[in-house]
Amino acid sequence: MTVIYAHGGGFVVGDLDSHDDLCAEISDRTALRVISVDYRLAPEHQHPAAYNDLAAVVQAVCAQGPVVLAGDSAGATLCAALLGTLADWPIDATQIRGQVLIYPLLGYEPRGGSFDIHADAPLLSRDDLAVCAAARGGDPDDPRATPASGDLRALPSTRLFASQCDPLCDDATRYAEAAKTAGADVLCVTQIGTVHGWLRARARSPELAAQFTEIVEAIRDLAR
Repeated sequence: MTVIYAHGGGFVVGDLDSHDDLCAEISDRTALRVISVDYRLAPEHQHPAAYNDLAAVVQAVCAQGPVVLAGDSAGATLCAALLGTLADWPIDATQIRGQVLIYPLLGYEPRGGSFDIHADAPLLSRDDLAVCAAARGGDPDDPRATPASGDLRALPSTRLFASQCDPLCDDATRYAEAAKTAGADVLCVTQIGTVHGWLRARARSPELAAQFTEIVEAIRDLAR
């Protein structure tokens, strides 16, 4: 069993080093192999470069055995986009046991609810989302870029972890409701008191450590 992890960073930053400690900790606590994906970044490599890179890794690893996909922020977006367009790829869907998405961008209209309440939240604002989207490029109606427009009926078991103080919080809850309506096995947890990018501080308080444990347990449970 392998966990394929896609790092966050707004599609413009982040790499193997930025998430090395996180992936190492996931591997240590789950006793699973973790492969971190070094996908190409914007603006030098615009959409669908990152999506294609993740798909190539998933295709190669699924040929060897079962996998769980996981990612935070932009990486979670890529995982959800791939699994919503899986029919476009020669990937054995039965090898994918599930996905764990941590404060993902899923493509709903950025207005109302958390988009307004937390528009100026620390670490990620609504304006930041627009800047990253412009750097990434791509058509918002393209399901390879926008998971919300993908085939939600085809999703494997999905575990969503939204951050309460994040403009993207309602993106996760909207996606969860739409996927449930489509018949997918989806569970969405809003982690109280957290901001976008809080994984960096997971060892700074007992509360954040406990919320990270929830994520680790979700990965372990899907792997079973």
